[in-house]
Amino acid sequence: MDHFHVVDYVIIGVYLIFALSMGPLFYRLAKRSTTDFFLSGRELPWWVSGTSMVGTTFGAGTPLLITGFIWSNGVFMNWWWWSFALSNVMTVVFFARMWRRSKVTTDVEFSELRYGGAAGAWLRGFRSLYFGGLVNTFIMAWLMFGAYGIVATLIGADPGDRSNVTVWLIILAVVSLVTVYSSMAGLWGVVTTDMVQFSIAMISCIVLAVIVVGEIGGMGALKEQVTSLHPLEDGVLQFFPTPGLAEIPFIMLASFFLVQWWCSYYPGSEPGGGAYVAQRMLASRSEKHAQLATLWFSVAHYAVRPWPWIVVALATVVLYPGLLASQAPNAAQLQELTYIQTIVDYLPLGWKGAMVAFLCAAFMSTVDTHLNWGASYLVRDLYARFLRPSRSQTHYVVVSRIVMIATGLLSAVVAIVLITSIGDANRFFVGLMAGIGLVFALRFYWWRVNAWSEISAMIGAVVINSILQFWVAGQDWFLGLTANPGDRSAILLTVGAVLVNALWIGVTLRTAPESRPVLHRFYRRVRPPGPGWRQIAAECGLESEHESIDPRDFLAFLGGMMLIWGGLFFVGKLLFGSWTATVVGLVVTLAGAWLVNVFLIRKADREDTLAGEHDASEAAVMLDSY
Repeated sequence: MDHFHVVDYVIIGVYLIFALSMGPLFYRLAKRSTTDFFLSGRELPWWVSGTSMVGTTFGAGTPLLITGFIWSNGVFMNWWWWSFALSNVMTVVFFARMWRRSKVTTDVEFSELRYGGAAGAWLRGFRSLYFGGLVNTFIMAWLMFGAYGIVATLIGADPGDRSNVTVWLIILAVVSLVTVYSSMAGLWGVVTTDMVQFSIAMISCIVLAVIVVGEIGGMGALKEQVTSLHPLEDGVLQFFPTPGLAEIPFIMLASFFLVQWWCSYYPGSEPGGGAYVAQRMLASRSEKHAQLATLWFSVAHYAVRPWPWIVVALATVVLYPGLLASQAPNAAQLQELTYIQTIVDYLPLGWKGAMVAFLCAAFMSTVDTHLNWGASYLVRDLYARFLRPSRSQTHYVVVSRIVMIATGLLSAVVAIVLITSIGDANRFFVGLMAGIGLVFALRFYWWRVNAWSEISAMIGAVVINSILQFWVAGQDWFLGLTANPGDRSAILLTVGAVLVNALWIGVTLRTAPESRPVLHRFYRRVRPPGPGWRQIAAECGLESEHESIDPRDFLAFLGGMMLIWGGLFFVGKLLFGSWTATVVGLVVTLAGAWLVNVFLIRKADREDTLAGEHDASEAAVMLDSY
């Protein structure tokens, strides 16, 4: 590590000390109860909970994922994750307020609010293991894999050799630090560090982009050189791919918009909301704050952050062109890690330390959330619910800390054994989850969905998609359908989605609906709108108060998409000097912001006012009665 100097180590050390200080600072708040430990007492303002969501998704491996996309398919490949904005904005408009009304501690606990009896209880336990154990461990494993490549590159080791003890000791030291402060401070410590980490990350990524582009000679030189080197030529810079480029997987692109965003499960973009997004919504201080938090997260996640990553990723093609024709077994990983190599090769004194502090921040902000979120499932929804009920809150907090340590160690083992590329791991995960997204959304809007709907969808997804990805994908007849591996993946995802949805809908119609008392309890607390609950509202004697789905909500949804995708387009075209397109992007962005303000934010203000009046009226009636 000769390229690092004393000032770099000082900057890194100052950040690590700050992160560690969160433990003692918030220890008293976190230890009072599991609600304080996992939900910050439900007192988070929208800008804190929303920024925490952004910080969590700002993983150290995310720039590597984007870099891999650029090397393989160019800028347009980012639609793989940009398309998930449809799911996020849908959560903002149609689901956020209902999540906050549910007043549960975790989205797994939601299972026993929505469903009843043994099936509902069994589903809660199953989901805690499925998501808190299986899914969370796999996600953290690819985080560990990305961290291994980053550390190896920074210290000059071989990222393909995953037996380097020094690298693993560094990673385990950072994970241990995260475990210490997050297990002591709970969600208060997590969101506070997320706020700082997001600021450090954005500043550092912008500085890296400016310095690296300056090495090439400016944006004009970057544009000229990357198009002359990349196999896609001009196509590498296309925001929307142009028909006629044989290398572009159009079946895959179509699946992004028609299938993937609503059918699959991806952390931070779950259809209907879930995981740590649900956790932050549940921790928000009101329904309006839950909605605004998710809106801010969606805008920052998709429209604010990507371009510094993309610019550096494009620059790596120019700076390390030899990897374009690499035949190394880990060529995909080496291409992803060129992002980190630019830090080593081009950043000056001090800024290297700042960038490493950013990488620590990005890694830690994701790991601390996943440790806290996964423990909330395994302790609150499995251990406390089924194995050791009626213990003290202090006991559960201690067990949560033990679970967090065990999860971190297990994830490191999975990273060593299974993961070979961040991009491949992400695509594999989305493919494996194909088909489970729709049931998570419809359970809010269709009373007929029952516990067996979710159980059959989750089990069916793993079984069906495993067969498709591990057996069908290797068959000669399937390989002959199309030469493009991206298109083949899209076909598998679509087939899996169709089969899994057919399975759970069939199971739903063949099994008994939830009991009326359970449905009535859920309706009275969450108040879901739409025709799917009108019958239940009438049975509760609330038919006159039952809400229809407001057509203006679809204008709010449209505005959210215009704001996000328009802002994304505007910034990209501004950077590359396409002035006519820049103006178009700005107009679309502003129009989207106006629609969001009129049909979402103002509506939220009105609804919060009415809710406050309703609560005050009920309190007055109770006082008079007393």
